[in-house]
Parts: sequence; C-alpha cells; structure tokens
Amino acid sequence: MVIPVFDEDGVTEIDQFWIYNGSGQYSPGSNSKAVIVSDLTGMKKDDAVEALEKAGLILGNIGIVVSDGDKGTVINQDPPVGSNLGTGSKVDITINGE
Repeated sequence: MVIPVFDEDGVTEIDQFWIYNGSGQYSPGSNSKAVIVSDLTGMKKDDAVEALEKAGLILGNIGIVVSDGDKGTVINQDPPVGSNLGTGSKVDITINGE
C-alpha cells in the first residue's frame, strides 16, 4: 500500500510512505528504489544476508525452529517472495535450528 504525503497546500505530493501489511514494516517510498523480495528459502544465513544486501534490503529478525530438512537453512521469510519494498527495508527470516 502506498500513502502519498502532501505539502501544506494539500495538493503538491512531496513524498510517499509504503506500508507492508504482512509485517507492519514501514519504508519511505519516493526516496527509495522499489525492490522485489527474492526467495531466500534453502539458503544458509550468510548467503541470505548477502542476497538481501545485494538487493538493497537488510536482515530483520531471525527466528529459529526445529524441523525436517537441512539444518541452518532459511525455511521461511517475511515479507514473502515477490513482495515489493523500498530499499533499506527489513526482511525477517526463520532458520531450521541445529
């Protein structure tokens, strides 16, 4: 969702704020480039962080759960794959615990 920010005149748009409803994260719109969140699942944590940084995003919270599959790999992310965010937005990951 994009919310325009107007100057005092109520007509001139001076900025935008993007709201991602899935995690409640806010990021400025017009001062940021739009980035599509890529699929991090199956990556090791360091590889996921590198992929985020290359895209202009940053690592948010890290959750750890124990489940079947490769230990130490990303099994979930929020916002999900394909989400449209502004640069500098956070992406949370869940890692299969060891």
